Amino acid sequence: MGNVPQPDKAEMLGSRGLTVETSGYPEVDDPVDPARVLTRQDLTKQRIIFLGAILLLNIILAITAILGKESKVALAMIYFIKSKDFLSSIISTVGLVFTKVHQTLWPPDPITQRWILSLIPAYSESEEQIVKTIFSLRDNGTEPHRQVMVVILDGQPRDIRGNMTRVITQLERAYISFKWKRGTLRIIAGYMEDVPVIVLEKLKNGGKKDSLILCHDLFNCIRPNAPIYTRLLREEIWTHILPSLLPETDQFQGFDMVFCTDADSTIHKGALAKLANALCRNKNAIAACGLVLVELEPGYEWSVWNLYQQFQLQYTFGQYVRRRAEHYIGKVTCLPGCITMISVREEMGGAIQKYAEPITGDLVLSHQVQYLVSGT
Repeated sequence: MGNVPQPDKAEMLGSRGLTVETSGYPEVDDPVDPARVLTRQDLTKQRIIFLGAILLLNIILAITAILGKESKVALAMIYFIKSKDFLSSIISTVGLVFTKVHQTLWPPDPITQRWILSLIPAYSESEEQIVKTIFSLRDNGTEPHRQVMVVILDGQPRDIRGNMTRVITQLERAYISFKWKRGTLRIIAGYMEDVPVIVLEKLKNGGKKDSLILCHDLFNCIRPNAPIYTRLLREEIWTHILPSLLPETDQFQGFDMVFCTDADSTIHKGALAKLANALCRNKNAIAACGLVLVELEPGYEWSVWNLYQQFQLQYTFGQYVRRRAEHYIGKVTCLPGCITMISVREEMGGAIQKYAEPITGDLVLSHQVQYLVSGT
């Protein structure tokens, strides 16, 4: 075997080179994806059975409603099905009043500084959208908290480096996606004006779920079964990149929470601080989320489609009433991916491990319905 060329010290990150070949990462066997792959025949057969069962159920219910005698059973069924919404309305209203009174009589204590990692996953978004999102998060009013931005480009290159005013380092590393495929990460760390930014560019598309898993493995508590390449990259980031990116005067000891958003979302001013403060004041909370509103297209504010998106009953009720009620009982069932703050805690390692589990079952529902496989 020939000798591997060793880079100059100026081209080193610690004891490792800046390229995949000179990184010194160990060779590993090609990963094998344990996920069950359904054939087209399996998909077609199960879809027909599933849709047929729904159609048959609706026909039976329609016949029962038309031919059946008047009874209180139907009314009881409606009450039973809608009882959660009814209770949510009561809990939400009472909770709002109680919270307002409590905060008036006993004002909350001031919050000390926390470190937030703001994640911006991007695929089809333009370079301008990504840069705009970075500066909008900077100007969101997060005081007293501090932020570091992480942009994950998913197989669509964008010249984020060209917008940096200072580059700390740039390197490439091998990695294995949650779908057990080999890939390469290009890492760029630097500043956009006064904003510390780390860009992780996946040279091949791996999907948003892979970006979320990668981010939490690197900056939250890592899952127990994370690939060795992810563990090595995490060590490099925390040992060399973050200390170089954040001066000692910042007294950075680690991240306290991860804020998840999208590159095409506009965050209401002050939202980050409110979410961070909510997590700080509740030691049992592992995540906090905001409300999501559809941005109306200029010139079409009063179109039927825009009004439907903005005011559709299920969506609006679910956010303003049901989710608030779930908050008061401590069991929020859905966190929107564009405005969620997640604590850095040991429990997140197990949560991400479950989130990344391959689907080995035969049912098409578990493969294609995202909420049955740990959500988004």
